[in-house]
Amino acid sequence: MRFFCGTREYRGRNVPATIVENIQSNEEIIVILWKLDNYYFGEKYPPQKRCEIVSERFQNIYDKGGLKYIVPTLESWVPNQEIPVVCGVKNMINSCNNEDLLFTLESKDDPNLVVKDLINSLEISKKNPPILRGEEPPNTFAEGKRVYYDLSDVLNRLEMKENHQYKVPF
Repeated sequence: MRFFCGTREYRGRNVPATIVENIQSNEEIIVILWKLDNYYFGEKYPPQKRCEIVSERFQNIYDKGGLKYIVPTLESWVPNQEIPVVCGVKNMINSCNNEDLLFTLESKDDPNLVVKDLINSLEISKKNPPILRGEEPPNTFAEGKRVYYDLSDVLNRLEMKENHQYKVPF
């Protein structure tokens, strides 16, 4: 699999998109669309730059075998502040650290909801749209527990579909 930052059309405009390509089938699946007007992270990290950084993180973590589980969590990397993030880890005993970071969320985001949407978009890519970063705030993330979402299960099912000549996202 190859993760990269490309562009795709969204509401009549080309926007940056984190995309994964199944190299064997040449099929591409949009993972994340980055809204052009979202400058939540400041001028230093406009949507195009975030797309490039996040796509590279997905690829690096995938190459190291770290996309078995996707973990939404609140981290305290900035003193006196909890930041919602999404990480890729090898197993359920790993916690999120800087090397596992896939992307940082806006404070309004519910990390569990973002990851559920991400898994759904990859699992049923033709029926579910990719996640869109920079939309309206959902409910707050206040469960207080770390939840591990099994991405390897999704990938295994997709590989099984490929062996049966079905189109798959990876």
